[in-house]
Amino acid sequence: MDIYGINVFINAAKRIIKDEGDLKYAALELRFAFERLAYRQIEQYKDDIPSSLVNQWKPDQIIKTLATFDPIGVQSGRLTMIAPDASGGKAHEIELGETRVIPWRKFVKLYNKLGSYLHLPFVSGEGVKKNTLSKDDLERIIEELLEVVSGATLVLAIRNVVWAQCTCGTRLVMGLEVCTVGEVVYCSNKKCNSPWVVEKNDKDETVLAPVKMVGFKCQKCESRIHINMTKLFEVLKCPNCNVEYDVFYNYKLKNV
Repeated sequence: MDIYGINVFINAAKRIIKDEGDLKYAALELRFAFERLAYRQIEQYKDDIPSSLVNQWKPDQIIKTLATFDPIGVQSGRLTMIAPDASGGKAHEIELGETRVIPWRKFVKLYNKLGSYLHLPFVSGEGVKKNTLSKDDLERIIEELLEVVSGATLVLAIRNVVWAQCTCGTRLVMGLEVCTVGEVVYCSNKKCNSPWVVEKNDKDETVLAPVKMVGFKCQKCESRIHINMTKLFEVLKCPNCNVEYDVFYNYKLKNV
């Protein structure tokens, strides 16, 4: 059972390798397989992440986000339910399904390795730095993917997130695994850019709270630029179009 729909990419890569074709095409097919896995997993977070936002992300952003959201994406497992015996006897387990995953740390490493192989090598003063993957490397990656395909019967996600609704209407979402109290994050709507801080409420729950800051509109693109009062005299840069602003404080001395 291929619940992720990645066999088509795995089989294409295997054919290319078997026919001794260009390994870059095999690597591309395998990269598609990793992306399909990530797309299928992020569907479980559709209540937390608007599809309009996901559609703006690149595959590597989706994978990076999943690595912070998905605490069970670290290892494979089985989902079971304890059910009482109909005759009043001893309760027994009912298996509901099995998850098979490539741990996110390895997932990101393999995905980036394929991407590095596909990119044009960087040329420096020391010459060309070649990014190579052998036939054996690709076959090992195929084995990792086949392990997922062969055993997974369900897609499971625990929504271990903290979120807030920005005044502009954008939903801010962070994985609790990476939340640090005191950390400042910004609204993903580049026309807003409102700052929020991670803090604990009176119930010791991790929450996102708005930060009171002075702000103004960029004169070029009209995006909102917020001024951190602790960095008042530093050069400000619009996060949307990169125009720079110098901030000055004008004051008058009163006669004593």
